[in-house]
Amino acid sequence: MSVLGNGKLRSSFRKLRYGTENGGSTQDQEQKLQDCGIFYQTFTHHWVACRDRIHDYEPLSDRVSDDILTVAAQLEQMLQLLQLELGANNNSNHNTSPMSDSSPTETSILDMVLSDKDNILAQIVGWTKSIPYNQSDQLLVLEIQFCEVLLSCKRSGQTVLSHVKMLHPLLSLLDIINTLPQGHEPSVNLQSSLLGLVHTLCVLLMENPSLLDLFTCNDNPRFILFSLLTPYLHKPGQQGQQARDSLLLCISLSSRNSNVENYISDHSNFCPILATGLSGLFSSLPRSLGADSPSWHKLDPGDGQDIPGLTNMLTSIELCSAVIEVAPSNVASQLLELIHQGFLVPVIGPALVQETDLETIVSATAYVDLFLRKITAPPLLALWVKFILTSSVDKKDILETLINRINSSSQICIVTLALFETLVSFNMEDIMLSLVFRHLISCSFLLPSFRHTLYFSDPHGRAAYKFLSLVPVSCDPPATPLTPRRMSTSPRTTSPRTPQVFRRSPEHSLSPPGSLGPTSMSSQSYGVYLADAHNVIRYTHHDCLHWSHKYDGSDLCQVYKAPREQVKEKISIEIGRDPLEDSFECVDASLGPGSLGGESSGYLSGSWEEGESLGKEIVDVVLTPEEEREFWSAVGYQDGTSASRQKMSSVLARLQHEDRLSMSSLGQDSHGSEELISPRLSDALRPTGDPSDIPTLGPFLTIVLEKVSNFSMNNLGVNLRLTALVSKLASFSHPLLKAVLLHPDVVVQPACTTLIQAICAARLRIDSVMPGLLGAEEAVRNAREDLVSRIQPPNRTASNTSIISLPASLGDMSIRRSSTNLLKMFSSRRSKPSSPRSLTTTITVPPHTRHMAMAAVLLEEWLQELAALAQEHSVMQQEEIVLREK
Repeated sequence: MSVLGNGKLRSSFRKLRYGTENGGSTQDQEQKLQDCGIFYQTFTHHWVACRDRIHDYEPLSDRVSDDILTVAAQLEQMLQLLQLELGANNNSNHNTSPMSDSSPTETSILDMVLSDKDNILAQIVGWTKSIPYNQSDQLLVLEIQFCEVLLSCKRSGQTVLSHVKMLHPLLSLLDIINTLPQGHEPSVNLQSSLLGLVHTLCVLLMENPSLLDLFTCNDNPRFILFSLLTPYLHKPGQQGQQARDSLLLCISLSSRNSNVENYISDHSNFCPILATGLSGLFSSLPRSLGADSPSWHKLDPGDGQDIPGLTNMLTSIELCSAVIEVAPSNVASQLLELIHQGFLVPVIGPALVQETDLETIVSATAYVDLFLRKITAPPLLALWVKFILTSSVDKKDILETLINRINSSSQICIVTLALFETLVSFNMEDIMLSLVFRHLISCSFLLPSFRHTLYFSDPHGRAAYKFLSLVPVSCDPPATPLTPRRMSTSPRTTSPRTPQVFRRSPEHSLSPPGSLGPTSMSSQSYGVYLADAHNVIRYTHHDCLHWSHKYDGSDLCQVYKAPREQVKEKISIEIGRDPLEDSFECVDASLGPGSLGGESSGYLSGSWEEGESLGKEIVDVVLTPEEEREFWSAVGYQDGTSASRQKMSSVLARLQHEDRLSMSSLGQDSHGSEELISPRLSDALRPTGDPSDIPTLGPFLTIVLEKVSNFSMNNLGVNLRLTALVSKLASFSHPLLKAVLLHPDVVVQPACTTLIQAICAARLRIDSVMPGLLGAEEAVRNAREDLVSRIQPPNRTASNTSIISLPASLGDMSIRRSSTNLLKMFSSRRSKPSSPRSLTTTITVPPHTRHMAMAAVLLEEWLQELAALAQEHSVMQQEEIVLREK
């Protein structure tokens, strides 16, 4: 049955909807008002029929289903008539004729619904309580739609929500739905209508907070809107998203109304459901990711399309973050505690420290890395960080377990390095304190003469030149065996006080890509690295401005008590609420009178500055022709005999002995006679009575630098993540960390290793092997050409610090897109046009040679990035000096 029929009423409705050419005339306006009268009369007719059926209803009769269908049909027609009247009134209100000032636009159907005489909505809702709940869905949907239409109406500029004839039936309707039996699953249509109504109410309450008292009661703590939304917390799809949006509006309202706040925190199950839901969602995630490529390193939100349940998990984590950001303090604290006790401790902790299934370890680590990157609320991020740094499961320390896994199999190592890269990228003091600074703060890794000050001024970019000098020989071969790369083109004629010039200086690296020379094959210019370093260093420095300490070795006496006295210093997490408590040993700051500027580490470092700037005479180290020939013969440059390896060992043994003697003579104390030992993670982790007596960089830096020294033995995926992590660490401007990673002349204890020493060891392994490998030059050339042809620098951003950097942007390391990962990029070559070189005899390059060539080319690129980081640190330091002088 159509309420419009086929006659005059339908024609009038068409005019209302589509308008006419003379729609603004007085005659047409009168016609519209007449139609509104017809709407009212028809509405009255349907209401009388509906009321009679309600009054004649007998719950035990056989006509129950017919009565429900009849009332639903009448209510549907009444709803349509109400909408038509409101549409006609809206059109009349936009009319500019004199008739628009008259009062008949306020008609009748709305007045009739809100009148005390009929109380239409209350009668219909009250009758709904008496019908069987399993037959009420259709009627409830119509009543919800009726209420939604009424909520869009205003009287005297105010919403009708506060009208008693609207409010009481509305609350009764919501209560009927809220008290439906748990075994009864409402229809999809009813759920959608309910969530739409509740969302409309939440928006109205946000616009009119004074109406919030209509839904709360001091005597009986209750907020029915919140109770209706809670079951949809973790529901997927559009309905779940709408419910979560409405929940956030309700939680925002709780900050304005104490009754709502008390109900959410003390009388609702919202926080337990939200926290425990995380455990359920995490347990449904796949335990094996089944990646096509062994070199993928992290998940991204887009992987939710291919991993069942991941999208729902990320949505719930986003909801937790949003709730904590907008909720009152007691609600946020309760949710944080429940997440810690109900999710992190029983679920995430055991998942991170498990040791049985390698694939499960990889997936759990990748999940945690993604979750950390998805969290936006500072208190929630602080909770996760504190848990990872300080908690243990079954007497297994989580942080120690993760650090040990850097030495595990390649896939576990890759995802673990990616997790540490994510943690370090937060630029939080407590993370860096736990990983790095609590082991460096005593300066025990330095020789005593270097502990007085760590401030290193590098106005001439010596650190940058140092890194650029360490490019493997296979990537930068010397002109002749008698001229090592560390000398200028005329080594015999340079003065000891003249700065030496390396082949790959910053000026040369900035040459145009098409220019001739060795640098023309570099993947990109040195200037791109400088731009990346400039952005990331200043971004990191800005985040660290509010740290509690400078970690420059000069504030030991203010921060710590007596020498070797253990103290507890509470340092709050940078952006969190819960503090971490760390205890560490301290030593006396008033140590030897030495300084950093006057001594050399003995690593092929020539004279860089004027003698006056260093306050002492600098002697240039020059090898005799016999020594040079012996060296190049040892590395196999002239001959590839089996005796070259023995020659190399003898040369290295002699140089190591001389270097040990020179180092022992630098420190004027008993430390000079200590035995040279290789750093081991087990030694760094061994508990002792006085940790400050043991020179160590801490387990994290020790194992990372050990991994750098094994650069040639790592696969490409490990090296990419390793270089990304170290480059991020090198972006911190704190002198303690710069001394380990960037200082060109610092002298450390024999048990410790600096980054430059680790790179020297890696370079030595490459240069000792590459010259004797079949097809080495061809492999290096191919690796570099692939690098140049496939890198797209515009796709990189300053926030993408994977190698801040160039190499990690070479391809998509996503688990879903194995066709573009780095391994395939390097292993598959693009077809190239024929060239004179390709017409010659083709050399079959063995896999081991290709592996070493990739390591050499990647090390060459990374050294350029480290040089750019060192140079930008120097520039920023000089800028600070100038500003202080002004």
